[in-house]
Amino acid sequence: MAQQQNLGPGARKIELERRLDSNSELSEKHAKPNAPQPKPKRTQKEALETGGRVDELDDALDDSFPASDPPARVTPTRTGPAKH
Repeated sequence: MAQQQNLGPGARKIELERRLDSNSELSEKHAKPNAPQPKPKRTQKEALETGGRVDELDDALDDSFPASDPPARVTPTRTGPAKH
């Protein structure tokens, strides 16, 4: 087995960024030349009306609510003994 080093709490983020970069490079390498480009999340017109970059709002939301966050509980869970 490969021995893992404890690189601290930021190690996972660094590894994730490395994997994302690798995936991005592979996607670009295998992209079809005439494939339609995805639309930006906000149009240029919307960005000009509100100020800022085209995807600034969406980037902030993505940072606030990453896809890995579990869904919120809508009902409380009892943690102690039941009361009669």
